[in-house]
Amino acid sequence: HMTSLEAENKKLREANESLANAIRAMTEKLKGGSSGVPYPLELVAGLRTLECPLGVLTDSYKAGHFLMYPEAKSMTAYGEFREPMKGMNDNRLVFYGIQYYIDNFVARKWTVADIEAAKKFYSTHNAGYTPFKFPEDLFRKFVAENDGYFPVKIEALPEGSVIYVHTPVFIITASDEYSRLVTFLETILTMVWYPSCVATLSRYTKDAIKAAFDKSVDEDCQWLLQGKLHDFGFRGCTCVEQSVVGGSAHLLNFDGSDTMSASYHTQFHLNKGKPVGSSIPATEHSVMTSWKSEEEALLNEIEHYGEGVYSCVMDSYDYDNALNVVLPKVAQKKVAKGGTLVLRPDSGDAVEQVLKGLKAGEKTFGAVVNKKGFKVNQNVAVIQGDGINYEVVKQILDKVLAEGYSAQNVAFGMGGGLLQKVNRDTMSFATKLSHITYADGTSRDVMKTPKTDSGKVKRGRRDVNEDARAQSTRQVERLRAYGTVEYPSQCSAHIREVTYDLAAAAHCSRMLLLVSVSLTKVDVTLNPELASSEDLAAGKFFVGRKITGDKIAPIEVFPAEAAPASGYENVMKVYYDKGPLSTAQETFDELRARVEKQWADTPANGNPITAPLKEKCERIIAEHRAAK
Repeated sequence: HMTSLEAENKKLREANESLANAIRAMTEKLKGGSSGVPYPLELVAGLRTLECPLGVLTDSYKAGHFLMYPEAKSMTAYGEFREPMKGMNDNRLVFYGIQYYIDNFVARKWTVADIEAAKKFYSTHNAGYTPFKFPEDLFRKFVAENDGYFPVKIEALPEGSVIYVHTPVFIITASDEYSRLVTFLETILTMVWYPSCVATLSRYTKDAIKAAFDKSVDEDCQWLLQGKLHDFGFRGCTCVEQSVVGGSAHLLNFDGSDTMSASYHTQFHLNKGKPVGSSIPATEHSVMTSWKSEEEALLNEIEHYGEGVYSCVMDSYDYDNALNVVLPKVAQKKVAKGGTLVLRPDSGDAVEQVLKGLKAGEKTFGAVVNKKGFKVNQNVAVIQGDGINYEVVKQILDKVLAEGYSAQNVAFGMGGGLLQKVNRDTMSFATKLSHITYADGTSRDVMKTPKTDSGKVKRGRRDVNEDARAQSTRQVERLRAYGTVEYPSQCSAHIREVTYDLAAAAHCSRMLLLVSVSLTKVDVTLNPELASSEDLAAGKFFVGRKITGDKIAPIEVFPAEAAPASGYENVMKVYYDKGPLSTAQETFDELRARVEKQWADTPANGNPITAPLKEKCERIIAEHRAAK
């Protein structure tokens, strides 16, 4: 009896010592954080309070799939973006955010208390408030045998990778009795669509601004590009977490942000305390109208902030009057202070209001002509933050340059257009099962090939008017969802009739077409190198790139069994393997550098699908059709 008691006491002492060590480690983390700045308790990794137990952080139907999957030794699933961002004529994207979701929702210990809380919920979750079957036994098993960690392996691309659509961004592998949990985490991991969409939209907008910079801004002022798109989206977010995740994604490309939650997160949680996002003092309408006149309000701002860069909203009452009457009145004090005033219109036609601001700034403070022949206003600029999206940015820049002004005179603030007007369908993200090894040892590559998608893409001809007589071969155009087509603008007026018949490509839901214009018709044929199925393919994948010199090669996808023996490197990184890993995370500055380098090195409209994978995909589709 004493021996048994001594053994029990020994276990308790060991447990207490382990707990004491954990408390000491946590105390040190609280003292310094990752950058010497103390964190509130709730910001320490692993201590975040979730709104529900881990066992219900998925879609309802996921909880029942453990009984629907067959017995297996292993299963593999992957996530991919299936559509390029519309309107960009480019199929590149920036992958970002996987580490956040793994750290906060996957790499957490489950407890018996979590399971009990989930059990109570599931007891009334089925229709009629009856019990809903869920994998309780599997949950209890990994809590007891795997220290409470969810028993899967997650590989993913490095954060900030630039890829083409149809590149696997993460791969989930589950083994043995846990195989049937392979897609339980799909709901959480699929959320990576959001930061990736924001990062990609921000990057395309940077390209548009950079194109205007290349035309109109001298080399010694090119550094100004980093502050030309400002995140104004915090107040429009659905929650603080959205502002952190989306705002951080934008900061991969630009320095400017009023979303301080994201700037703080990236600086102290992701970048070892080194600043990432910055802003400037600026008035709002409430400030301007609190003074008896706009002149008093602006003079007050100049007094306090006039030595640096600062912004003033100019349309509280009459934008034209503010520009043409109020601005000249404060000019002397503004010039004396020596700073740069950024005028902000907030209503009316965006293009027109920006130009009014530029002309008023030039008239009041003067302008010089730079080496490229464009006017640069003297210490006065304009920021447009109302109604801004990618297309409006381009429209404003086109008009600004057409009027002879340099793009460095203008900045943009994007709010809802940046952080909210994206969704999972923006780049059609999906997670799908791709491979299974059954309990008897046989393996099968898995791929869905829905017959109902066959109407989306068809083949045929387009009749055109005689006005097309002078037309020749046109550029590759993208067939959009639901059978709509974007033609070159010079050709679209000649399209009179569209007919379809493409049974041979019934599995393809998104396709690139080569459009050739002759006297009487436009023949449309598939470009086989760019055709792709709704899902990437089946099986296990090798995701890698050629080993080259300084220029980084695009990422390509092979069947695992056809992986190159040499000359390629595997780019997938293990983020989680039946528990969190102790590998050091890259800094946010490193992620930014990756985006810059890979975006520059990755040509637009590439195809990640290699010939072996394409052939495998076609073979599986043929087998499916033959089986029917």
